[in-house]
Amino acid sequence: MQVVNGLTERDLEILKFINFFGKSYMEVLTKCFFPNANSTQVCRNRLNVLKNKYKLLKYVETGAMSPRHYIALSEMGKRFLEDEEAETINNTYFSFATMQHNMYEQLVAFALTKAGKKVERTKVLDWSKTHHHTPDLIYYNDDKLVYVEIELSKKTRESYDTIFQKFVKDGVNNVIYITKNEKWKNIFLEFLPKWDGLRVAEIEEFFSSCVDNGKVKGDKQK
Repeated sequence: MQVVNGLTERDLEILKFINFFGKSYMEVLTKCFFPNANSTQVCRNRLNVLKNKYKLLKYVETGAMSPRHYIALSEMGKRFLEDEEAETINNTYFSFATMQHNMYEQLVAFALTKAGKKVERTKVLDWSKTHHHTPDLIYYNDDKLVYVEIELSKKTRESYDTIFQKFVKDGVNNVIYITKNEKWKNIFLEFLPKWDGLRVAEIEEFFSSCVDNGKVKGDKQK
């Protein structure tokens, strides 16, 4: 397939980002790739070019008021990334129940990448063959494995006790829990089992620290 003239480096980054997760959302792409935009309209305008002019994207209704659509590669978009960028195409799976969680996961993965981390998504069927717990994301500090958990609601303390025991069995050195706001960060700092390798971060502060300063930061328990 011939390289499409007129695509920018940012366009390619957007296409690869969408492929990494199988889909993305206007709000996520705006925050990640158009950080100086006052609204999603600037992002929407460019995505419409990729969709309508180059036929590389498609919009699919979510059934929610917001976000109303998720954005995925079209068949032409998949062929373009395969042929021109040697990308392995990931499947698109959408669940209304996990949509918000998926949006946070994408923001965290983007932020970690900007902080120089090579982020990997975990698949339960594959990861559970050799590990006791399957986190949302992983990355490595040198050769040390780090688990990343997006925590939008609170489980029972017994559940966390079991999960943290699995962290130890997996030989994990650090775990970062990402919360939706400062209030929930403080709740989890108090509620989670005490562990030296635990850090808890609020999403906006975490995103800014990674993207603006290249530093992965989270609070320790007292």
